[in-house]
Amino acid sequence: MANELKFFTKKLQLGSRIGYEDADRLFKALIEEKEEDLLTAFFTAWNAKGIDATEIAAFASVMRKQMIRVEAPNGKPVADIVGTGGSSKKTFNVSTAAAIVAASAGVVIAKHGNRAATGKSGSVDVLESLKINLPRSAPDATKDLNNHSLAFLAAPYFHRLSPTLANVRRSLGFPTIFNCVGPICNPASPRFQLIGARNRETAESIALALFQLGGISAWVVNSGDAYDEISAVEPSDVFEVSANGVNRFSISPRDFAILPAETFPPTAEGPQESAELIISVLRCQKPETAEEKLVLMNCASLIFITGNAGSLAEAYKIAEKALRSGAALNKLREISSRTDL
Repeated sequence: MANELKFFTKKLQLGSRIGYEDADRLFKALIEEKEEDLLTAFFTAWNAKGIDATEIAAFASVMRKQMIRVEAPNGKPVADIVGTGGSSKKTFNVSTAAAIVAASAGVVIAKHGNRAATGKSGSVDVLESLKINLPRSAPDATKDLNNHSLAFLAAPYFHRLSPTLANVRRSLGFPTIFNCVGPICNPASPRFQLIGARNRETAESIALALFQLGGISAWVVNSGDAYDEISAVEPSDVFEVSANGVNRFSISPRDFAILPAETFPPTAEGPQESAELIISVLRCQKPETAEEKLVLMNCASLIFITGNAGSLAEAYKIAEKALRSGAALNKLREISSRTDL
């Protein structure tokens, strides 16, 4: 595999694209390589060249073929909300909180995620702090979807990658192709997705890749204040993916019929702090704050994408009702073994 990886590293250094014809060979080389220095050199070369939409689509097509698939419950449409990570701004695990609120509002959620590679708290990390048991097999995941309308799908249980690869990703200090393809390789093959990207260029590339892959209704978003989610303070860019192509527009808090937050959300220094922030939002202890608005706006956007609301403002009211009524906190109690909720 060393020679294969050196070949692809040189190709990238010369500015050449990784195409569909390369994807299978490259994926095999990456998961079988044991030399961390070779992997580091490869990812460094790809980062320097830049990752384009066709490369994302090609690599995702291979990962999708090899992943362990999860069946949707009784044919119901499934949705996902996820961030790519790697953004310059760090906050708590907003998409995890939004997923819980959305499930309590009637959306069937299969949330894909992993441990942190570039940040301080990945979704798997915070789920452990919330004491939520993760399904380790496809049947267990389907059972969670049927019983709770919510399943958290940890990538290591459904994608056959290597510990060496994971170690290298954590050591790099910059996002890799896996940050781009992970969110679009959900084992439950959701029909609807809200994906947060670290910058506008990455958001557009992921959206174009999703269009190439077909069969999904999605928003890929990046905020004007550099978050990989919809911002409660600044306008956010949206790349809307449909059967007709990719449409770009921007949204702001006022589209949800709310005022922008006056301050930016706090940074969580680790999964425990992130978990406590999520719990405080679900307990309605953060009314009208940036934290609450961030969760509700992202949840509302997913509700809108799934067609369960005719406008973002209506979707926000649905999300807010799920939170204020205690349904979201009850959903967390339903899936968590914590006794202090």
